[in-house]
Amino acid sequence: MDKNKFKQLMEGYLQGDLSKPDEELLQRWYASFGESTTGVPGLEDEASSEELREELDSRIRELIAIPEPKKVSWFRTKGFRYMAAASFAAVIGGAVWLTTGRLNKNADQDIAAQHKAFDQIETGIRQVKRVILPDSTTVFLNSNSTLKISASFGKVRREVSLSGEAFFDVKRNPEKPFIIAASGLKVKVLGTSFNVSAYDALPDVRVAVNTGLVQVADQHKVLSNLKPNKMLAYNKETHGYSVKNMNAGSVSSWREGIIQLNHATFRDFQQAMLNTYGVHVGYADAEPATRFNYTVRSTRPLEQTLEQFSEVVGKKYRKEGDRVVFY
Repeated sequence: MDKNKFKQLMEGYLQGDLSKPDEELLQRWYASFGESTTGVPGLEDEASSEELREELDSRIRELIAIPEPKKVSWFRTKGFRYMAAASFAAVIGGAVWLTTGRLNKNADQDIAAQHKAFDQIETGIRQVKRVILPDSTTVFLNSNSTLKISASFGKVRREVSLSGEAFFDVKRNPEKPFIIAASGLKVKVLGTSFNVSAYDALPDVRVAVNTGLVQVADQHKVLSNLKPNKMLAYNKETHGYSVKNMNAGSVSSWREGIIQLNHATFRDFQQAMLNTYGVHVGYADAEPATRFNYTVRSTRPLEQTLEQFSEVVGKKYRKEGDRVVFY
């Protein structure tokens, strides 16, 4: 999409008269970038970036002054109306760049109020989004994940729920604990950074701590108070759990497009391949019980990854439509 076409679509969206086909085009274009600004119209160089940023910032100021803005979902309101002036990264966090760097105090309060009505953020295949919550907590949401934000977020407690995987850098507030519900577990912190993996397709929920102290509990009791470089793995079927030492950086390196599978199962590899390439992989026979170490990199071509993994597990592979089968 060239710069002129983009500006035309943004103008229509801000005025609320964009046609359904054009709105869908803008939605698809917006969703395609994840954290990258590569190829975004108006960001070819610093001069053009600043020119487009100033122009859209002026329109956004006018938009915020409207008493009753158009009622749309949180993702589209924040994503489309603010992402252009926030370096066009397809991340909710872009709005905070605008809040801190562009608007006056009253406008800041208006944006904060809008944040509280937000409900759900989703990512698709090969998407990673950076989300800034109303309390300034930063969340990196991995591919194929959903983050739901409580309507009462910030009133007494700060509560969200997660399906999939996310890295949280929680703004410290001793008076209002931050709580994440994920597949039967509750992760409670005051202010710290950590990774939570709770994909439906995986048997375990994993909580790994980078900094601070993280409390993990099930429906009956506190399981552990995790310190940095500790990881808890909780089995959703048996309700058993284990705590082990780990390298905090390796667990959350998916934010840089690197998924380090250590002592991993084939299901871990399946999820990594779906997140990175959008490819479903399986076994012709029963899944192997053996565990392995392997690193999936988003910069590596799919064929190279398949060749390397086939050597790791000692199997061949074949393609069946949009599926890859090891045998």
